[in-house]
Amino acid sequence: MQSEATMVMHRGKLRYTSKGSSGTLQALPDSCCARAMSYLALREVELVGECSLNSKVRACSRELWLMLCEQQWPAVASSEALRKAVMMRHPRDYFIHKYLDCYSPRPLLDLDDHLVHVEIRQKGRSICSVAREARDVFRSGVTEYHEQDGILIEGLRCAVDCSDDDMFPPEASRLGVTYYVIRKSDGRVAILGRDSTFGTLSGGAPIGEGYFKCFPQYPSLRGMLPMNCELFNSFTPYVRGSGAGIGWRDTRKRDNYFEISTAVFVGTDADSPGNDRVPTLYGAGTGKPPTVVVTKGQVEIRSIFMSFSGDLFRQEPTNTRDHEQYLISSEELDLEDIRSVLAQHLRFG
Repeated sequence: MQSEATMVMHRGKLRYTSKGSSGTLQALPDSCCARAMSYLALREVELVGECSLNSKVRACSRELWLMLCEQQWPAVASSEALRKAVMMRHPRDYFIHKYLDCYSPRPLLDLDDHLVHVEIRQKGRSICSVAREARDVFRSGVTEYHEQDGILIEGLRCAVDCSDDDMFPPEASRLGVTYYVIRKSDGRVAILGRDSTFGTLSGGAPIGEGYFKCFPQYPSLRGMLPMNCELFNSFTPYVRGSGAGIGWRDTRKRDNYFEISTAVFVGTDADSPGNDRVPTLYGAGTGKPPTVVVTKGQVEIRSIFMSFSGDLFRQEPTNTRDHEQYLISSEELDLEDIRSVLAQHLRFG
């Protein structure tokens, strides 16, 4: 009687194997062998499959991987509908896809293999162009910005011309800012954020209004300092026109919509003139450099900070007014979350 032959992929090649092979494991009935192997760790199952062609067949058997699915997710055993769905697809494919998606560590952006390049332009020319190692600018618990995690670029000399309208950020001559992430290993570039009207919808401390005094070096200066504003990011190709956030649907929560928002901060409370609510932590006599320097006709940015937040909505907002109506929760992302988002959603070209 001829032994039953099976074709299997072994060491990169399609080969035929026979169930008539001898050996302790091979001599067991298929069901017994599958039951015995179901007690092994995943790596051990793969090692058994490398022993021989017949072992490879049994290490990939539907019966074995159905048992592994039932052990990992008991609902596969208790729900007939789920069990049928698993069997429609090979249980091994189902297990690997679901396990890797749910249990494997999240890929994180390699800080040693990437650079962050910031380009700020005004009046058609570059007024700031710096590239830094990702490891040097990805910061956790930045105390100057309420102990947030994000990207902190320090040591800048970005002189913003405010003389056209005595405003910061200037309205007569808008700033344009672009954040690039460059992969050093192959030179590929991804745009993290871009805004050609940087600071249009800025918030912060109103210069020369109410409690906040004017800068003595530039008494006619108006606007916001410290300043914060949303920055259009580019994590997904789907861009909504109603806000700076770009997002995707959270399939685990039905129709909920999740988006990552990015915000840029220029200056701190300690940089505001006459702001006695916050101790002066920067500037002369403190040993720490200021984050902005105001002189006649210009504001020189010395550091700039980008933060990331995750916003969960009941459904996708259709305009800015919908944000508060549909918002479920919003929280600042920690450094690991930020690195995970960038690794999964940045598009390098």
